[in-house]
Amino acid sequence: MRYPQSARDEVRNLRRRGFTYGEINEQLRANIPKSSLSYICRDIVLSPAQKQRISDLQLKELAVLRQKALIKNKELLAARIKSYRDKHLSIEIFMESREAKLVALAMLYLGEGAKWQGRRGLMLGSSDPKIIKLYISLLHDCYDVKLSQLKCRIQHRADQDADKLLTFWSEATGIAKTNFYPSYIDQRTVGQKTRKLEYKGVCSVTGGSTQIQLELEQIAGIIFEAV
Repeated sequence: MRYPQSARDEVRNLRRRGFTYGEINEQLRANIPKSSLSYICRDIVLSPAQKQRISDLQLKELAVLRQKALIKNKELLAARIKSYRDKHLSIEIFMESREAKLVALAMLYLGEGAKWQGRRGLMLGSSDPKIIKLYISLLHDCYDVKLSQLKCRIQHRADQDADKLLTFWSEATGIAKTNFYPSYIDQRTVGQKTRKLEYKGVCSVTGGSTQIQLELEQIAGIIFEAV
């Protein structure tokens, strides 16, 4: 597309003053393609200062575009996650039954709990408070195991404050501090600094009979055979 000489002259004049192609379009209230602007200004030599200014603006513009893309990607991910949740909301009703809770408890214990061959009686440990709270809740709903029947032990890194961790896990689980055994320090971490500040050690919960342990293992076995 050919542009009037007057427009070409304005473009060249602005470019000589060090304007970017985007600024030129803004000034002229036009939408001339970058390729056309580049051709019109092909023989114009910018000063080092002008080149540096344009380079700085381009970097700022790129940073803004990246930030916008990051925000957009986060929004898309959040929407996708919400759609997954909405799709399976009926599971809430399904989980009201004891059988469903037993399945959840059996699979949770299969992954995180101590097995009968190695230890008699229930014990499950995790660094994730959500896992521990879920386990305690399922134990109560399925077998009426009360908080007062449970004992805990915290394993943590050498530089962590045992008293603060005790308070954290007691509040997270609802289990009284008096039901916590003395904490265990991982000797392998002596002299090392904990870099993940969100790490609160591993809380192991014990309590509940060997009978429950064996029953959960059998339930897990049935699930394996059925799928």
